[in-house]
Parts: sequence; C-alpha cells; structure tokens
Amino acid sequence: MHELSAVGIFSTLKPDDRDLLASYGEFQPVAEGQVLIEEGQLQPHLYCVLSGELRVVRFNNDAAFAIATLYPGDSIGEMAIFDLSPASATVQATQFTQVWRIAYEQLMAFVNDNPVSGVQILTSLLITLSRRMKQIDPLTSGVAQKLE
Repeated sequence: MHELSAVGIFSTLKPDDRDLLASYGEFQPVAEGQVLIEEGQLQPHLYCVLSGELRVVRFNNDAAFAIATLYPGDSIGEMAIFDLSPASATVQATQFTQVWRIAYEQLMAFVNDNPVSGVQILTSLLITLSRRMKQIDPLTSGVAQKLE
C-alpha cells in the first residue's frame, strides 16, 4: 500500500490527514529516463517524490543545465498549483521513482473539505516556494552545472 510520509510538505500533517490527502491524488511510478514534466508544456500537478530520484533541467540555446536533484520528501510543480502556466523546467527520473501527484482541482477540494489541514498544506507550499526563490540568485550567477 502507498502512503505519504511525514516529510517535506506533509511534515505538519497528522497521519490520518496524510492518508486522507493521499486519496485526493494518485500514486505514479516513473521509469528511469522517463520525463515527468516537460519544459514549456502545461503541467497542472503538484508532485511529491516518495522514492527514487528526479533531475530538474532547464534548456538554453540547445544546452541543458541541471538545476536540481529531487529526493524522497521533495516536491515539484508547486507553481502549477497557483499559476497554471507552462512548466519552467523539465523533470526526468534518473532511476525508478515513485511519486504522488495531485491536480489543482483535487488539492482545492481537499482544502475546502479539510480547512485546517488544507491551510497547513498551503502554508508548507508557500514556505517551499519562498525557499526556492531565495535560491534563484546563486543559480543565475552561474552556479548551475552545464550538462554535456
């Protein structure tokens, strides 16, 4: 049986609330090399890594730049929950990975049905986005690693 662990954006939720939230989304296996999110494509889901590893890549002038590596407990697609615009990066599995995903509509249904735990999740998402914004400056200063 799949479950959401008390890590990352789920760390403030009680076990019963995590189980309930899990029922609003779906568990998805991602094969090694499979692209989960493609830069420039509409992507309406929030993903949470349960096992395995994902690489986040941006393309610029036909060059690929590794932006981040995601591990169990990490999430991706937070912007898609608040801004239904095209994905800003490609996300690909570097090994077999298990993720849980939830679409905007399902997340909002969870928030409406469970306001206290819904606010906890939204707060966790905002904290995650805030931390990522603080990391942008080093990435734009040439710290990103160019892929061959």
